[in-house]
This record gives sequence, C-alpha cells and structure tokens, in this order.
Amino acid sequence: MGFYSFIADGTKKYFIGTSVGLYSADSLVVHTANSPGTQWQKESDLGECIVNMIDTRKDDGLVAVATYGSGVFTKNYWNYQVKNDDAKDFAYNVSVYPNPTSDKANFKLSLPAAAEVEIELFNVKGDLVERKKEKTFAAGEEIYTLDLSKLAAGTYIYKVRCNQILKTGKLIVN
Repeated sequence: MGFYSFIADGTKKYFIGTSVGLYSADSLVVHTANSPGTQWQKESDLGECIVNMIDTRKDDGLVAVATYGSGVFTKNYWNYQVKNDDAKDFAYNVSVYPNPTSDKANFKLSLPAAAEVEIELFNVKGDLVERKKEKTFAAGEEIYTLDLSKLAAGTYIYKVRCNQILKTGKLIVN
C-alpha cells in the first residue's frame, strides 16, 4: 500500500498501509548498524486488516483509511491545544443564514480586527464550486452575501478564511 505524510500543527506524521493494518511514525530514519531505523507504531483503531487506500487532509489532520472487508475509518491526528497566542482565533465568528437557502446566503462575520476574507464553497465530492476573495474588512460585524442561484440543490461545505484563521460549516441549497 501507499505511503503518505502530512504536516499537522507543525509536526510531520508518516503513514503506511499494509496487509496487517495501518502504521505511523513521527520521523523517517535510515536503518544502519548503529541505528534501528524508523520506529513504526501500529494504529490500533483498525485491528488487523488489509489497507487498500489512505488519504490525508492537511487542513485539519484528518486521515481516511479504506480497508478490504472492514470498512472505512477516519481519525483526526491533530492534538490542537489552545495557547495564549491562539485565543484570538476564537474571537472570529462566522454564521450563515438563511440555511437552508435557495438563492443566496448571508455570511455574518464578527471580526476582532481587520481581516482579509476569503469564502470557498465545495460540493460533497470536494469540488470547489465558488470562491470569493474580498477586500479587507474592518473590525466589527460585516455581512457578505453570496449568490447561490446557479448552484444545484444539495449540501455544500463552506470555508471562511480570515487572516489565516479557518472556519468551516455546512450549507444546504434547496
């Protein structure tokens, strides 16, 4: 099976799928006479099963694993803890209304400081269907209206990025 890695909260994690399960390591070390090489740890959530596919999502540390006969498993590998510098991230707030909607969605942004705002909308297959990168908004509450009249009915995932802080949610179009 394939070999995958991603960077999560400043650290790199490597994954390998085998015929007896999923294994991970925090670093890759060449095996020599003086060093045992990479130390692989079995990911116990899967048990002993054949891993057919691994996919990772760098934005939030999600790892999805497909197995032969045992189903699909997901796990988030970020151990994100709030630090004093990160507390400001939680001051950014995004709400979307009306939801469900048929023709437009209002994104209400509560910003503690001026922020460059980008809104992305994805369909359930993960395809980007809309991207709006706006000017810098001033601190306070701002409302941005997104025209959805050309989109097919369905469920969409939105990503709102404010000064490198990411907020996500679900939007339903009737």
